[in-house]
Amino acid sequence: MTLKGSGIAYIQFVRVHLIGITRFRIDFFIGVLASLLENVLALVFLTVLFAQVNVLDGYRFGDLLLMFAFAALGRSVHLVLFDNLWVLGSRYIKQGDLDRVLVRPHGVLFQIVADRVNVQALGQVAAGIGALAWGANAADVRLGIAEFLLVLMLVASSGLIFVLVHLLCASISFWVIDSSAIMGAVFSLSSFGQYPIGIFPALLSGVIVSVIPFAFTGYVPSVLLTDGLQLGWCLGLAAVLAVLFVAAGQAWRRGLQRYAGAGN
Repeated sequence: MTLKGSGIAYIQFVRVHLIGITRFRIDFFIGVLASLLENVLALVFLTVLFAQVNVLDGYRFGDLLLMFAFAALGRSVHLVLFDNLWVLGSRYIKQGDLDRVLVRPHGVLFQIVADRVNVQALGQVAAGIGALAWGANAADVRLGIAEFLLVLMLVASSGLIFVLVHLLCASISFWVIDSSAIMGAVFSLSSFGQYPIGIFPALLSGVIVSVIPFAFTGYVPSVLLTDGLQLGWCLGLAAVLAVLFVAAGQAWRRGLQRYAGAGN
């Protein structure tokens, strides 16, 4: 299918999903407010923390706000567009919905992703944008055209890391039926990515940098924005994206090949 055709199909998927949401408007607004409140409380925690200390591992309040903002915006990209991967095992494999998807002309991953758009995560988008503006002002970062483009690129890379880690973990469902517990355990580490890695023990910082690289979703983008495009971190970010892309792609393809149907 052409890119144009995929775009039209995706819009149709989203349209149908939004029609369903409009039938439960109160639930929708409650979800958005809950998402916003969760992130506001995290910002309140940072404010209270820096009311007691001036710096954290050499980073000031504005730097922590930027780390939070990049992690929140990257996570929101993942939650809004790829949230349906959470039910790959419980719904598509265990209940057999994948059989229905396989006989359609669109790509399997495309259909699963497009089947649900989590618009309730827009509360997190709003919190992330607010934290980014607040952090840039507090850290004296001037967002000119070049800086704005850099921010977009860093948010995109942060979101892509969340998506690829999620896809990799979700693909394990082809072997264990439902990997939601594994995904939950992995994503419990994601909050560490929005703090300086120097405050963690060496083992934990090594994990979030090189094993489950959530440090590249918040901490590293903030450093690249405030301290300049350091070659080491730039190469590290490129390597993380490349490795995750290959690993997630291979896990998905091999898992899909071994799928034998819900009744088998």
